Amino acid sequence: MKYKQTSTTDQWIEAVNRRIELVQCKVNAKRSWSIRDRDADREGVAVAAFSALSPEAVAIAVPELARLIVQPGKAGDTRVAYTAMTALCSLGKPGFAPAIAAFDTTNSMVRKVVANGLRFFLDDPENLPTAIPVLKRALADKDQSVAIAAESSLASHQLEPDIIIQMMIDQRSHTNQSCRVF
Repeated sequence: MKYKQTSTTDQWIEAVNRRIELVQCKVNAKRSWSIRDRDADREGVAVAAFSALSPEAVAIAVPELARLIVQPGKAGDTRVAYTAMTALCSLGKPGFAPAIAAFDTTNSMVRKVVANGLRFFLDDPENLPTAIPVLKRALADKDQSVAIAAESSLASHQLEPDIIIQMMIDQRSHTNQSCRVF
């Protein structure tokens, strides 16, 4: 969870893969290959492993994941918060309340991560009475990226028309014109 892929790493991998592709084309290779960041692969597997935790392990993991969402480290470091939110989502019901609570922060990056992650909890009808008001608040957020994340979460589900229509009407008065596209 603490792995942090840098843009320099991404750029390096991309540059090397472009050169590999050129060589493969020149030699008419029958198979293609490329390099990838194995640490990022391990991070994804670790997140997936959270869904297999016992109830006792979940009880230990949830508070730490919730802490990682709201205190991800350096300012602007979305990777840790995003990964922690993804892990909470994979836990299902035990991850829902901490995800909702994480939205109440002054850090817009955290609000964006939470608004985006709430989409994974919308499949459970029991979560809707709590999740919808949070997503409504996210739609009205001053930070455009938070509002867009909420729009994306809501658009990814087939919610009741009366819920969506009212949100669309409310969104028309958003102070940021680019957030009025719901």
